[in-house]
Amino acid sequence: MFVSLLCQVLITNNLALKSNELNELSAKKQDLEKQIAVLEFEDSSLSSLSGIETKAKKLGFVKMIDGIIAIKNPSTAAAY
Repeated sequence: MFVSLLCQVLITNNLALKSNELNELSAKKQDLEKQIAVLEFEDSSLSSLSGIETKAKKLGFVKMIDGIIAIKNPSTAAAY
């Protein structure tokens, strides 16, 4: 009888500890999911073309007027 009662107490205590651990892990998971959502939003806003264009203008970049000239032979580079 005493052994049965002791086993029940141990099992109940173990379940309570596991329940607390599960609740803590669940809260951490929710916090991490919120952080991921914030980072995904930040990533999408930073990688948008309009955002990149705005930052480039603030840094002093200007639109290209002439096309890029490809130099095929390095020895003729001085001619350009």
